[in-house]
Amino acid sequence: MSDLSIFRGTPYPINRFINVHCITIGEIEEVGENLYNTFLSNVLFNKSLLADGNPEVMSMDDYKLLLALVSESPEFKEIFLQSLSFFIKQEVHFNLEGGFFYVVAEDETVPITEEDLIYIRDIIKKQNFVDDKAMDKKKPANSKAQELLERMRKAKEKIAKRQQEKDKKKTLSLLDITEIVACYAENLDPFKVWDLTVYQLYMSFIRLQMKDTYETNRLMLPHAASEDFAKDFQESHWASKINT
Repeated sequence: MSDLSIFRGTPYPINRFINVHCITIGEIEEVGENLYNTFLSNVLFNKSLLADGNPEVMSMDDYKLLLALVSESPEFKEIFLQSLSFFIKQEVHFNLEGGFFYVVAEDETVPITEEDLIYIRDIIKKQNFVDDKAMDKKKPANSKAQELLERMRKAKEKIAKRQQEKDKKKTLSLLDITEIVACYAENLDPFKVWDLTVYQLYMSFIRLQMKDTYETNRLMLPHAASEDFAKDFQESHWASKINT
């Protein structure tokens, strides 16, 4: 899936029945940010978060451990199915006897395979600007997954760096970023911010930060004695490429 498609908010097709949808800020507000974070954490399931050094658990791959937990814990099964359903906007079921997830579409039972779940997990990470360091340490499922993880890591580092430079004592919350984009993004009706996807919101925020830094440096340029400052200024235009 291209960055352009994600920026537009285009659903990512897993097959002809299942799509991974880009979640909007309005949808997060409707379910609550805490529940959204719970859904996100469950879908980005990783055994290192549960293993706590247990060698038996660590010897299992993520998918087998996920199946074991869903099979043995009704509570975990319920919240995991809710989480996955939230992002694909279809009710997800689990076949206990067969040990597989599925949806019902056009009166057909459509299995969600292990490979499907890997793709779903990776694209949700991309759509929602997630940097799961525990998952980054694992070998990705394929080269595309590696590319997505690396690009998201760099993007999150950019946001974290800019936030630290802006105010080292505070960390911006999702609400803070939403308010900033709603109030300061040009040509954006503040009430339309709820229609933005998470990816669109963060990319808009990065652009605002870049423009703010550029304009501040532009005002300082006539008073700068360093030639390096002038050179760096020329190379850091706010409309330059974002290397996410």
